[in-house]
Amino acid sequence: MLVSLIHGFLFTHIDRKRYLLATNESGIHPDKGSNLSNDIAIFDKSVGLILTDKYFSVPARIAIEVDVRIEPEEFSGKESGYVYEKTERLLEFGVDTIIRITAQPKKIFVATRTSPWLTQNWDATCPF
Repeated sequence: MLVSLIHGFLFTHIDRKRYLLATNESGIHPDKGSNLSNDIAIFDKSVGLILTDKYFSVPARIAIEVDVRIEPEEFSGKESGYVYEKTERLLEFGVDTIIRITAQPKKIFVATRTSPWLTQNWDATCPF
């Protein structure tokens, strides 16, 4: 439900001529043998974005993850390891901003390549 609400809000507030708003676990292909998915991804159309039936090969400008329950088996075995490792992989691939919303605890985590990472409560004003 959270993904749907956020996507609906963004759909009515984003410049759709400039950006592609993708949802439903849209996949990206950062390197050989490595694929990641995002709950919501905002792509800049000016970077040569090509829609195919495969993963995107260009990074999103913004990746949004909503975690009701994290399944960390693929990563370090801990929720924090999963969150930090996937965030690092997305940033290394070129994603500008990662926003992670967790249902338990009710936190918003924002990571960028250029500023310190920030964690806030759900009721905080979004910093961008």
